[in-house]
Amino acid sequence: MKKTKKAVKTKKAPKAKKTLKRLDRVEGLLAKVIEQYHAGELGVRKLLETAKSAVGLAKTEAKAIAKAASAAKASIKKAGRKTKSAKPSRTTRKAKAEARRPAQIETQ
Repeated sequence: MKKTKKAVKTKKAPKAKKTLKRLDRVEGLLAKVIEQYHAGELGVRKLLETAKSAVGLAKTEAKAIAKAASAAKASIKKAGRKTKSAKPSRTTRKAKAEARRPAQIETQ
């Protein structure tokens, strides 16, 4: 029997908006867990606060990346637009249309 190889699909990176929503949710969950720990358990509480600050840094970085990507997309979109001067005038179009028509032979 012949074995066939399956194509391996690569996962796309999540969109910026989705990433920020997830990071917000994680930060909220960490805040709730931190509130539940008593002051006597400082070791665990410090670790959780460190994790929360790391999530905050990740959010800041994700926002910066999203902003740069949207700016790049906007500049590409703006560069692709045609200006009004690129459109030929009506008289030019008529002249070109006349030139394309076959010459009519006058018969008497």
